[in-house]
Amino acid sequence: MKRHNDSPPDSERTELERQVESLRHDLRRLQLEHDILKKANELLKKGLGVDLPLLSNREKTLLVDALRETYELSGVDPI
Repeated sequence: MKRHNDSPPDSERTELERQVESLRHDLRRLQLEHDILKKANELLKKGLGVDLPLLSNREKTLLVDALRETYELSGVDPI
């Protein structure tokens, strides 16, 4: 019985791997954003309408401290 080579060509595989990495990056970013909004609601009692750019420095510090164990600070865009 012959084995069929079902793997895509190298250029297609490279493009697919790039897309997977891009999707992983997007997923991490969206998860971080979700966790920030959830924690802001929890800690700051601002309700569902939290506007992150309008938070005070003290409020941002509370959020960073609360999420420090879950997320590294390197590579995170400012709020």
